[in-house]
Amino acid sequence: MPLRTIIAVLLLAPLGFLALVGVWSTEGGSASSLPFPAVRNELRGGAQPAAGDPVRLRIPALNVDAAVEDVGLTASGGMDVPKNWNHAGWFRFGARPGEAGNAVLAGHLDSPSAPAIFWDLAKLRPGDAVTVEDALGRIHTFTVTNSVRYTGGDAPMEELFGPTPRSLLRLITCEGEWDKEKETYGERLVVTARMKT
Repeated sequence: MPLRTIIAVLLLAPLGFLALVGVWSTEGGSASSLPFPAVRNELRGGAQPAAGDPVRLRIPALNVDAAVEDVGLTASGGMDVPKNWNHAGWFRFGARPGEAGNAVLAGHLDSPSAPAIFWDLAKLRPGDAVTVEDALGRIHTFTVTNSVRYTGGDAPMEELFGPTPRSLLRLITCEGEWDKEKETYGERLVVTARMKT
């Protein structure tokens, strides 16, 4: 069965706050069959990996200094969300920040009572710095290259989540107007940053 891509709305509650972007889905497939890139540089023969799992995200321009949670897939095949409103969620089926590939960190726009970690994400501009600390104590520095808003199913999922020889960081949150009927925001914001060499 051919693959298809969807944006799965992950509703957290019937309140006026965030739903995050979902990811790949398959026709009748399971999580293990999803075509996320296997681009990790694992330990082989005692060699050091390119990066450890991310543990801290820092965005100086936004005064963000936050813990990073591992997130996977929901039962419906969408990208899960961080449990804490002010943590970033690293999509563990993709690349780690610092490796070749698309490393995806998602975050809440707001909570039931206040702005959340990515409330100001739209304010990032090309040239702004983003750093990710990993479990090995390494700091990986990225430079923002662009921000793009997507509506409905317009997001190029293969480009955002698929394999690439570059070390890219994708920061994702909701954007736009709250749709009361659908209980979700109308857009998704994706900020892309490239690792400094």
